Amino acid sequence: MSASPAAKYTEETVLWVKRHTPKLMSFAISRPEEYRFAAGQFSRLGFPEGSGFIWRAYSVVSAEYDDTLEYFAVLIEDGPMSARFEQMEAGNTILLDKTATGFLLPERFPDVSDLIMLSTGSGIAPRLGRYVSFGTDGYGAICSSPCQLGPAPGHQRLLVCGQ
Repeated sequence: MSASPAAKYTEETVLWVKRHTPKLMSFAISRPEEYRFAAGQFSRLGFPEGSGFIWRAYSVVSAEYDDTLEYFAVLIEDGPMSARFEQMEAGNTILLDKTATGFLLPERFPDVSDLIMLSTGSGIAPRLGRYVSFGTDGYGAICSSPCQLGPAPGHQRLLVCGQ
């Protein structure tokens, strides 16, 4: 017997919404105290729809220690999730799957001393989460052009470029 849907997710509050362009937005939601993720992972976010749910994966922009969860979203014409995001505003409710997923984690690259990450659009989200999680004891770069390289904790180098 499988767990009930409510056992698999929490209802969270949308804290703010920022529309960067007609097709790109970012937003933050409340974070349950027990929600854990590693920078580079994604959350499944959803909404009730009919007698079921609609779910999509979104990379977490926030650092692992932040009190809120922040995301980027690219709005797709006629996309069912995009239609919900277009209407979303602070105070709305969104569903958060209780389990973070993803494999863009440092332990996947144990023998790498330089990590170069390139992205565009919302693809920068997991890289930002990774960068922010490095904290203040190292430095790196997030830039549009030219790209820059800098050391990060653990004697690694971090390069993040995006549009």
